Amino acid sequence: MNRRCFVWTRREFLFAGAGALLASRAGMLTGADRANLPDGSAAKGMITLAAQQAIDQGLAFLSRAQHQDGGFGSLQYHGNVAITSLAALAMMAGGHQPDRGAYGDVVTRALRYILDQSSGGYLVSRTGASHGPMYGHGFGALFLAEVHGMVQDPEMRERLRTVLKQAIQLIQASQNW
Repeated sequence: MNRRCFVWTRREFLFAGAGALLASRAGMLTGADRANLPDGSAAKGMITLAAQQAIDQGLAFLSRAQHQDGGFGSLQYHGNVAITSLAALAMMAGGHQPDRGAYGDVVTRALRYILDQSSGGYLVSRTGASHGPMYGHGFGALFLAEVHGMVQDPEMRERLRTVLKQAIQLIQASQNW
């Protein structure tokens, strides 16, 4: 597969991914759904055709930016757990689930990548830099919690359940009580 190489700073990538996540989350209503909302609803008319096109372009960009191993990120943040998790969450906010939807394969590959980064439940980038010891872990745990229940493959579902449980236990054990 021929992919263009995009070189972004970590901040630019996270900003673009967060924008796509927020925009796509708001774009989950169909035209019929919007028409049936009560008058005065905050969501009614929120997503214009131009906004939906921007959402679609953002998700298309993210799908092209995914690495062969399922990770996301560039330069020293290549394969960063936080960046990969946020990109996958943006896909999910756009209505794509593991192996379902136009970008279902992107979500599945990202999920496999995050699961492969687990070391006893600690979700840490094995390649590249990390922002802090728990920074990427937190985003990884959030992604795993969001995708939990959407995975159809029994083996992957069990692996996800195990890693998520370990990840949450690590967060609990790390708290200052």
